Amino acid sequence: MLKIAPIELFMRLIPEMMIYMWGVHVVSKHPFNKKIYLCSSVILAVVIFFIRMLPIHFGVHMVINIIINIFISRLIGIPLLQAIYSTFFNTLLLSVSEFFNMLILNIFNINIDIVFSKPITKCLAGIPSLVVFSLLVLLIKFIFKKKEGINIVSN
Repeated sequence: MLKIAPIELFMRLIPEMMIYMWGVHVVSKHPFNKKIYLCSSVILAVVIFFIRMLPIHFGVHMVINIIINIFISRLIGIPLLQAIYSTFFNTLLLSVSEFFNMLILNIFNINIDIVFSKPITKCLAGIPSLVVFSLLVLLIKFIFKKKEGINIVSN
């Protein structure tokens, strides 16, 4: 089980899913509706919170999360192939940001076992990954805008 404390829902999962759903919108190039975006992010965070309480092995929850992310993306109107592609792409970005977070914590010789034993310190230690994830989504958005600008000029 990968139980998380209720405080982590608000301090970690909701912000992470807001960035994640923003990334889904960026990658799929789907129009952005703030109300739908906020609702889908919160619903996704709450569902993931409860999935993490299930008595399942590590990795199974990721597959379930990906399926639910695709399902929610479809519910908000993103075409299936774009939903699949953007979900997998953002899962990859999230994994990369988590890798960099662990790298940063190791560079500063922070004992991960101690930090991750308390919900508040765990959330604080996860802030770098949220920042990196946000920067990666911004970079993708910038690349897509640049690419669109090139296509418009070349036509």
